[in-house]
Amino acid sequence: MTRILLLHGWAGSAQDWKEVQANLPNNLDTECPDAGYFGQQKPWSGHRPDLIVGYSLGCLDALDHPDLNDIPWIAVNGFTRFCAGVDFPEGVPARILQRMRKRLDEDTASTVITFLSSIGASRFLDNSATYNHEALSAGLTRLLEADRRPAQPALALAGDRDPLVSVAHSRACFGDSAAIIQEGGHRLLHSHPHIVANAIVRIIRS
Repeated sequence: MTRILLLHGWAGSAQDWKEVQANLPNNLDTECPDAGYFGQQKPWSGHRPDLIVGYSLGCLDALDHPDLNDIPWIAVNGFTRFCAGVDFPEGVPARILQRMRKRLDEDTASTVITFLSSIGASRFLDNSATYNHEALSAGLTRLLEADRRPAQPALALAGDRDPLVSVAHSRACFGDSAAIIQEGGHRLLHSHPHIVANAIVRIIRS
């Protein structure tokens, strides 16, 4: 059976993949590790996948893991570098993440809720959620520092209305090969799960 590894983004969880999984054929075996931003971490089992799908920060998680480097991957609302720099003006200004990290230390819950609201995802957060400050802070640090260019995925999906990763940002990472989804924001997993699922099937069959 074909094995797919699904990696969620910052301030997300394994539950983010439910709608995509519901649109996948039954003959695909999916594994969804959890970074533990809201409690207990569930690490990757170590079973080698045939394909990795990274959502947002999940792309960097895939690229950073030494045992996953030679496996084809798909980027969903993803990037190989997040923060702007002298040679990467398309990225998000570092000062924004630096402010977020400071606010995270002062009020973790408010910082996460504000972020999720900005990408249209606050409705997916349980009111009883607990917050793992250590994991959340480590994730922000990786967003600030990681640069995995020029790694290229088998396919990149981006939203034309993504408030976090602009089309220019996606193009700077993936070139003209990035597929831009119309009316798509930063939550393609929820707004366009059938497109994400179809992309997975297409790459598996290619």
